[in-house]
Amino acid sequence: MGTTCIFRILTAPGGSVGPRYRCLAGDVEFIATYGSSNICDDCPIPELMAKEHCLFLEPGKHFLNSTDSVLVLRCTKFDTILSNQDQCQQCPSYTCHNTG
Repeated sequence: MGTTCIFRILTAPGGSVGPRYRCLAGDVEFIATYGSSNICDDCPIPELMAKEHCLFLEPGKHFLNSTDSVLVLRCTKFDTILSNQDQCQQCPSYTCHNTG
């Protein structure tokens, strides 16, 4: 995981298996085992939130199994699901949040 994720919260420090985390975007808890893949691998949310985005954009994850997931983008202002981030940027209510 290259970029720090604001949705990944440490709930218990590392034990013999690894630290326990909670993914707020997916509402799941998981153990980050050392040397193996976990639900954070290849997650687009940290990169998405590190770039310029709308204040009303809320990413979420729906897990299909233990590691495979689907990204869901939601507009909290209009309570709608977006098909992609471009749809968000074309909105007249787009309110830019620049993290840089």
